[in-house]
Amino acid sequence: MKTKNLLNCFIAVALICIIFAACKKKEDAPAPVVPPAAQNADAKDASDNALAETTFNDASNIADQGAEGSLSSFLATNSSSQEKGILSSCASITIDTLSGPNHTITINFGSTPCLCGDLRYRSGIITVHFQGHYNAIGSTLSITYTSYTVNGNLVNGTHTITRDANVGLHPHHTIDVNGTIVKASGAGTITWISHRTREWTDGYTTTTGVGHRMDDVFSISGYTNGVYSSANTRTFRDTLVALKIHLNCGFIESGHLNISPTINGTVVPTRYIDFGTDGSCDNQATVVVSGTTYNITLQ
Repeated sequence: MKTKNLLNCFIAVALICIIFAACKKKEDAPAPVVPPAAQNADAKDASDNALAETTFNDASNIADQGAEGSLSSFLATNSSSQEKGILSSCASITIDTLSGPNHTITINFGSTPCLCGDLRYRSGIITVHFQGHYNAIGSTLSITYTSYTVNGNLVNGTHTITRDANVGLHPHHTIDVNGTIVKASGAGTITWISHRTREWTDGYTTTTGVGHRMDDVFSISGYTNGVYSSANTRTFRDTLVALKIHLNCGFIESGHLNISPTINGTVVPTRYIDFGTDGSCDNQATVVVSGTTYNITLQ
């Protein structure tokens, strides 16, 4: 900058030097160290979210699969079975004989954990109550659980699926859950109260053939309020952005989950969970907290 005032020049140069020095000090300052205990708690909370999301979403898909069946049992390990999918050969399906659109379906995995098509072990009973013809606009499915476990985690609560109008050609549902998951080996209890919209983006035209449900892909958005398993002082509200669920994968393939936790009554920084963008089927995700990224393994 040109100036006739030499004093002003000196002042300007001095200010530039001070600003440069301040920036240099800030640039050289070491990154804050996050205590290992905090890292573990953040990773555990993120894992709880993914576990609950997957567990209750799977129950929705199992209810759908059960509703489509006309057999007394699904032989998922039998290559001739058109219903091959999540359900295992030990999952017996009982449908009431009532006339009309309202029915009850009982999906019983037995008392001994049995390996299912998604490589998870299940036991217990899922009961599905229908109001209206399956897949008719406005129909509802109400799901309850009796001693139902997934990999040793006990699932309780109520779960309602409402068939909405299509989005374009895609079937669309609203899903509400008020439930808990008592984690295996005394690892705590997750409280889960969620509202979801589910768009069935692929596979909805495939209705026959071996494993025809396994090409189904869903995009899920919504929010949840709940309590983490680590302690009843760690509550949260989350928002999901287009989670991709593919039935041939046991994990969330892509999308984002933003968690706003409250610990001991204090709101803490948002946790941003990234399940990836390329749709790869793996059990890995990342969590970003205050600019620090952690890798987590999904359950």
